[in-house]
Amino acid sequence: MTHLRTIYVSVALAFFLLPALTTAADADSISITLEDAQRIALEKNPQLQSAQKEIQQSAAQVKQARGNLLPSLSAFANYNHSFELPVITIEFPDPVTGQTQKTELAMGTKENITSGLRLQQPLFMGGAVYSGYQIAQKGKVLAGNQAKITRQQILLQVRQAFYNALFTKELIAVAEEAVANVQRNLEQVQKQHDVGAASGFDLLRAQVQVSNTKPQLIAAKHRHEQAITGLRTVIGLDKNANIRVVGSLEYEKTALVDKDLADLQQTALQERIEMQNIRIQRSMQRENLDIARSKYMPTLAMSASVQHQMQEDEFGLNRQDFVRSISGGLSLSVPLFAGGSNHAGVQQAKVELRKMDDTEQQVRNMINAEVESAYYSLLNAQEKLESQNKTIDQAEESLRLADLMYAEGTTTQLDVLNAQLALQQARSNYSQYLLQYNVARDQLKKAINAMDINNE
Repeated sequence: MTHLRTIYVSVALAFFLLPALTTAADADSISITLEDAQRIALEKNPQLQSAQKEIQQSAAQVKQARGNLLPSLSAFANYNHSFELPVITIEFPDPVTGQTQKTELAMGTKENITSGLRLQQPLFMGGAVYSGYQIAQKGKVLAGNQAKITRQQILLQVRQAFYNALFTKELIAVAEEAVANVQRNLEQVQKQHDVGAASGFDLLRAQVQVSNTKPQLIAAKHRHEQAITGLRTVIGLDKNANIRVVGSLEYEKTALVDKDLADLQQTALQERIEMQNIRIQRSMQRENLDIARSKYMPTLAMSASVQHQMQEDEFGLNRQDFVRSISGGLSLSVPLFAGGSNHAGVQQAKVELRKMDDTEQQVRNMINAEVESAYYSLLNAQEKLESQNKTIDQAEESLRLADLMYAEGTTTQLDVLNAQLALQQARSNYSQYLLQYNVARDQLKKAINAMDINNE
């Protein structure tokens, strides 16, 4: 008995101190709605910011690929000092004696300076340069599409985290009501015990019920704090930010449940960005095949240069010592044999292109399964919600009658406790089904590419 009272006192202290701490914390909290949470996430979520940087990177790759199509201009300079000039030996017959004589001649000059400009322009590279540019452009579109996919995923995660925070807040309300019910029952039993209408066992059982119910409230509050942490993380706020969710879980019937599953799946296949990406990736693989085939083709490039050259035995930078020259020409290269590597490259590109059929089928199956799962989850949650409404009404009436009958002495306290437990369970189930319904509804919206920040 002493041990039981110690537990009761400890739990009671925790129960009464926790609301005081919560009230103090709420004074500095930031109230956010679902729209606020989504807006903040789109601004601060690291994953979405990374996706935006991918777009910037792909845009730079497009510029780089376009540069390969344009002429290039470069400056060059070269200085060379010969410590010993190369010597050649020339033999020639002496016109007088007829004998062969040898003469050594130094070649070149000791100081040589060359500087100028060189212009180069690819004229035909077998289509490889243009295909590379096309791949870069399509890569930029893919990066933009991936950012859209990431945006929808973030919105879905934010909504789910926000709904979970609302759900745990509802659990607190349910637990608080349960504590109020058992506390009221304890007061009633205490009054009857004082006048001899209730036994000591009934009083002890009521006290135990209070002690067992209050920890549920504390656990609900801790669970809510965890949900707030999850929400704060997904929207990208600092870990020390104290936020408080505004609103409640609502049941708003959606027209999606009235549509046929096959129609929803067809809509998803038409609207999903992943299917658009498959078409883009297939086009990129065709460009890769063209690049592989281009290695069979000749290449033609043009170049031109203007240079100034100084060749003297003494170092100097006088303008009159420099001689200007201008040259230009075409360079043609025809591949004849590469050890079979070109053929192997073409075969690899063809295989990669054919693999896109398998990838497309996998994506189709994934989308169909995602739509089906969300659709049936939504239907299941809706059916549970509609039936649970009646259960709550029945549990409330059952508790009212049990309290009344116990006060009149026509039923036992156990019936009251069972009715209280049934009502608490019914309301907890209803909140759980509300959470499941809202999550499944948004999952289905995301599955058919209908998710947006203002889309309810």
